[in-house]
This record gives sequence, C-alpha cells and structure tokens, in this order.
Amino acid sequence: MKSISVFVSAFFAVITLSAQHPSHKATEMKQFTVKEAKQGVAVDRHHFYVINSSTITKHDKESGELITLWDGSAAGVKHLNSGVVIKGKLYCATSNYPDSPMAGSIEIFDARTLEHIGCHSFGILRGSATWIDKYKGSWYVGFAHYSGNGSSEGKDTRWTTVARFDRK
Repeated sequence: MKSISVFVSAFFAVITLSAQHPSHKATEMKQFTVKEAKQGVAVDRHHFYVINSSTITKHDKESGELITLWDGSAAGVKHLNSGVVIKGKLYCATSNYPDSPMAGSIEIFDARTLEHIGCHSFGILRGSATWIDKYKGSWYVGFAHYSGNGSSEGKDTRWTTVARFDRK
C-alpha cells in the first residue's frame, strides 16, 4: 500500500518557495495509507482524491475516511493519470495507455459528488495527457510520449510536451 502525505503548503507553492528560498521546507502534517493510491492525488480544502487508472476515491482530509468512490471501469475508462481541483471541479488528465496511437482527454467531475460532468478530448494529436493545472487564466497540460510499451510509431520520450491553452 502507498501512503499519502498532507503538507502545509500546496505543491507548486513549495516548489516556488524552495527555488527562491532553499531553507523553506514543507512540513508533513498527516499520512494516510490508501491501497488505491497508484496514479495521483488531488486536494481541496477538506478532501483528498486518490486517482487510480479507472477509479477515484474521495477521502476526508482530517481522518482519511473514505467518503465516496467513482468507478469508470464499466464505462471503459482505462488510464486516469492525475488531477487537480479548481472551483469545485475535479479535472483528471486521462490517456489510453498502453494503446497506440496515443490519445488524451480531460475528464471533469463535480468534486462534491464525484459525478462525471464533462470531457474535453484532445484526440490523437499530442500524446497521452498525464497532468493538468491552471495558472493565471491559462490551462497547462503535460502530454507524454513513451519509449517501449505504449509508444507511438516514430516517437519516443523526446516528443513529450507541455501545452498552454486559453480558457476556451
């Protein structure tokens, strides 16, 4: 089982502060053991969301208690990669790994209920969507390319990119 740590500062704030002030460090406040922890974790003020290939579990940030589960395996969801919670919505970067050609999308959930409320497909043009975030009005998405298993013909990790999108 993997453990999830809850830190005082948000991930990007820690990176920014650490780069500017190497003496700043994050302080671990709690650690939870969650068997589903395989792909990624997203957080909001009161909860953390454990993202697995085809499931998401929502947990209370104080106790670690499981609140709800979303299971996309019956709908054919194969590879959720990571997520971020913004204004009450959980945005998950998704790919069809290890299938080829690679395709990516952003699956959108109501963070309160984990109801699936939308999707934005990138198709096969960019690679596997592996992470998403929003900064200063722009969306940033990481598109991975792999060498070996899951690779696209003629492309390898050197084709991995970060793309910036406007709000549309």
